Amino acid sequence: ASSNGGAISAYGSLSAENSEFTLNSAKNGGAIESSDANLTLNSCLFKENTATDKGGAISASCSSVENRDLYTMTVTDSDFVQNTATKEFVEGAGSIGGAIYMYTVKCEFNSGTFVGNTATQDSGAVSVRGNSIMNVYEVVATSNSSRYGGVFYVNSSTLNIISDDQTKVIFGSTNTSDYETDKNA
Repeated sequence: ASSNGGAISAYGSLSAENSEFTLNSAKNGGAIESSDANLTLNSCLFKENTATDKGGAISASCSSVENRDLYTMTVTDSDFVQNTATKEFVEGAGSIGGAIYMYTVKCEFNSGTFVGNTATQDSGAVSVRGNSIMNVYEVVATSNSSRYGGVFYVNSSTLNIISDDQTKVIFGSTNTSDYETDKNA
């Protein structure tokens, strides 16, 4: 496993279309790690990628809020299936973002699915942190799990979930967060 970006480490711009990222591994960004980069993903599949720390499939970050406004991550018609962030949860810390970890990033998520993604600390699917802004227009999320936030975990950031007659946002009943169980144990 590489340190960052099991398949691709991007510092600039990256566009992937009709691509499959499977069985990649890294410390951060099992498949893709991007920093201060425009990231455009169309009709991609991220399956069974692993990060030992952040972002089972993708880890994306910007170095400042000013850079966040210059770079955008855009995801359209893409699926995230059984990606994991695996660092053991010890003394209040574990892995973050089973599918996607973002820090100071602007993201437009236009359609896709999150199925069976896991993290040991927060966000089975997507961790939105550090002044990030994420707009979600169409998503189906099922069977994602983590200690805090089965699908999304938002910390010092903004998550906008937008659903209307044209777009649907569906959270299945099998997304789980086990914080309450552990808290009462």
